[in-house]
Parts: sequence; structure tokens; C-alpha cells
Amino acid sequence: MRWTVIILMAGVFHGGSADAKPRPDLLSAEKAVAYVSAWPLPSNQMEEGRAARAYYQQEKLVSRADYPEGARLAGKQGVSVIAVTVGTDDKPTGCVVTETAGDDRLDAAACDAAMKRGRYRHAMDSTGNAVAGKVGYSFEWALSDPKAFPAPPAIAYPPPPTSPERRDWPRTGWLENLFPLDDKPKTMAVPKTIKKATGETGLDIAVNEDGSVKSCAATKSSGNPELDLLACSAASALRFRLDRICNHPAYCGLRTPLMVRWAGKKGTFLFPLAGKNFQRARMAKPWAPTNKDYPASALQNGQEGRVSVSLALDPQGAPMKCRIVSGSDNDALDHQTCVLALKHVRYLPFTDVFGVAIPGKASFSVNWKL
Repeated sequence: MRWTVIILMAGVFHGGSADAKPRPDLLSAEKAVAYVSAWPLPSNQMEEGRAARAYYQQEKLVSRADYPEGARLAGKQGVSVIAVTVGTDDKPTGCVVTETAGDDRLDAAACDAAMKRGRYRHAMDSTGNAVAGKVGYSFEWALSDPKAFPAPPAIAYPPPPTSPERRDWPRTGWLENLFPLDDKPKTMAVPKTIKKATGETGLDIAVNEDGSVKSCAATKSSGNPELDLLACSAASALRFRLDRICNHPAYCGLRTPLMVRWAGKKGTFLFPLAGKNFQRARMAKPWAPTNKDYPASALQNGQEGRVSVSLALDPQGAPMKCRIVSGSDNDALDHQTCVLALKHVRYLPFTDVFGVAIPGKASFSVNWKL
């Protein structure tokens, strides 16, 4: 007897399919088992308001009966990734396949299950109005008997990226174990061919064990290639003191970022500062809503809930945008949390590793309780 399994997993996968000659003596749909998981759109798809989402449901979103008979008999397997459009009335209005399993019947079955059985919550814009949104699902269709069918296509996960804090600009993370020697110049003259230098050049420096510069790469351009080349040339003359005592072994290494700030006829080196590394949001002073902040409609209906939001901060620590990460299932409570956070909550400014104030992010939550 052959077992047929349908597995649904969360995440973004590469679709595919596999063919095999069916074995009539092993074809039994009664033993199929199904699982489902849903995930919201990536957070960068919605900067403000609340994204649409799927509710947890006791009824299975998909079951063994949903495996298309024709696809099963043909030995079709793969992963269907779909996006369901959710209307302002919380009902699904459409479904599109964003990554195919390699078989139209499997893709159609995924959309059919999500449209018929899925339960959803509408999205909300920054002004508190209900808007349409999208919820993503990933369905993995797999036949479990390796003797009858080949294994499902391997899921290709991308390698983990380098820490963005130590890769992107503005730079917010560094290794904290390389420090410049004081006897080296910290400024440089701009060539006469350049009338007026402006901007900043960000450098990533590799250092030898003796403290000399091994290599230099301009990973943030000033907009002038001649200035970027000059920055690396000047940086190659620097020498560093290697401090093997660092906060964590994962942070130790022979690399450091540098910044050259151009102004007129001079360029000035900025070096990373100890303690300005992987900063966390800290409120300037505690704040919490009072009874008078409770939304009138929620108060009248006796509605409660916890709302968690993500705030985009300006360089002074004031929130500019508010995105609802986890809502209360009440639009008034969700919207009021963002309104109050934007108006009252303030944070200490974030800085890059050179001590320069930069925009940041913070999390904030309110537990609305009567």
C-alpha cells in the first residue's frame, strides 16, 4: 500500500515537480494527510497601517481529499505559493499563483482551498480606514512512498546574508577590536583638480596582524570616484591597534569601517566609537495611555486587546510612521495605538557607529484593558 501525503509549510520556496510511473497496487487516497501554514506579506510591503492576515482556524485549510486525483495518479509533486486578496469585509476576493508547483491542478487546488476555507482579517491604512490586502500561503504537495514516486524537489534555501548592521550604510555594527594609532593624520587635502569636495565616502578596511592596512573598498560612494580613490589611498597609510578583547567571539575580526567626510578642500576621517554598536531603542521617558485615550466605540462595546506596532523613527527619535505588527481584531484600538504612539512616544536618537544621529526603528505595544 502506498501512502500519499500533502504537506503545507510556511516560507517562500522554489516550486517544482517530479514525474514517476504510478503503481496501481499502491494508489490509495484514503491515507493522505494534510497540514497548512500561512504567513503575512513581508513587512517592507506595508510601511504604515495594518497588513491583512489569516486567522488560526480549527478546520483544516486543506485535507487529503484536496490532492487532485489526476495529479496524484500522474505522480505530480511540488510547491504552490499563492497570494489571496482580502477585501474590506474580511472575505477573499481573488487568488494568484506567485510560484507554481509545476502542475496547474496542484496550483488550482491550493487557491481553491484558501478561497473556500480561509478566514481573514482586512488590512487598514494609516488613517484607520479598512483597505484590501493580501495574504500569502505556501502549499507543498508530496507523495510519501519513495518506491512509487521520487522525493519532492529539494527546497533551496538561500545562504544567510552577512549581518546588515555590518554591511549596509549607515553602518550600525562593527567588530570593536581595531582602533587607529594616534600618530597618523586624520585629515587629507583635496587635489586642486576638484574645486569643492562634498559628500561622504564609506570604507571597509581589512587589517593585517601587525596593524597595517591589507585592503580597502569604498562601499559607499561620495558620488565622485576621484574622492573615493583618494579616501582609500589615504586610509592605506593608517595603522591600527588590535584589541583581542571584544564583546563576543562572533564580533572579533580584522576588519573595520571608516568614513571620510568631504568639505571644501579637506577630507576628515571618522572612526567607529566603542559602545556605538547594535543599538536598541530606548524611550526618552516612559509613556502610557490613560483612560481618556480609550476609543469611545471600543469602550462602549467593552472591547479589549493588545496591540503591538513597529515605529520608524527620525534622527531625533520621533516616530514618523507606524505599522501594526499584531492587532487586537478591533480597528479602533489598532488605529488609536498608532495615533497615540506618533503623538506622544519619543525615543533617544539612534546613531551610527561614528556617533552620527540616524533614523531608527522601535517596537511599542499597548494592552487595552477595561
